[in-house]
Amino acid sequence: MPDVALREHHDRESEVDDVNRAALVEPVMPMHATNLEVPVEELLRDARPLPLHEEMLIDDLDEVEGAAFLAALKG
Repeated sequence: MPDVALREHHDRESEVDDVNRAALVEPVMPMHATNLEVPVEELLRDARPLPLHEEMLIDDLDEVEGAAFLAALKG
């Protein structure tokens, strides 16, 4: 009879080992899977080209306004 009890104990330990081994091997999926990658097509669709350099140039600032503008950028 002790051999039967020992065999049952060993079988239960073996089942627990199988479950633990599976937990180590199988990937865990998060509850809320979020993909942070954006497809290239979406990036290209949403991208806007920069305006021409001449359009971005602020050429009508006096010296005081220009200094204030640079100070705000460095801010």
